[in-house]
Amino acid sequence: MEGALLLRQANAPTTLSVRVKRGEVLLNLPIPLSSTWQQERDLSWRTTSWDLRRIATGGLLLESLSHGQRQAAGLHSNQLGLRVEHVGQHGDHGVAKRAGFQKNDIIISFDHQTQAWRETALFAHILRTRRSGAVVPVTVLRKGHPHRFEPRIQ
Repeated sequence: MEGALLLRQANAPTTLSVRVKRGEVLLNLPIPLSSTWQQERDLSWRTTSWDLRRIATGGLLLESLSHGQRQAAGLHSNQLGLRVEHVGQHGDHGVAKRAGFQKNDIIISFDHQTQAWRETALFAHILRTRRSGAVVPVTVLRKGHPHRFEPRIQ
């Protein structure tokens, strides 16, 4: 089984066993996964996060709002506030664009979740709870007004 699929299907908390060959020696190594392992690290800087963006958000690059930006948008510190930094344009990375998302939209609800998440936590939630083809309700603020979209998870 591919590593990404194995991780996606793991029922955390758990310990995965991985067989590794180092030189001529085969090792069985344990990989402990806490129940929150997907949210513990910010992986948005990794190249592989673009595939996660395609799957979970239809091609959106999201940035957490600063304290000042949250205040300007009328959001509390414990409320979801992810600004759309980039909207993918083509193929599977253009799903969000075709659903109506625009650069500078502020996501305030994603799949009925409103807590202050980073982009990585949003990826983890979608990968853990939704399957390909599921419709996910999303509410954004655009120029101070709410708009609702329903993109499909890939």
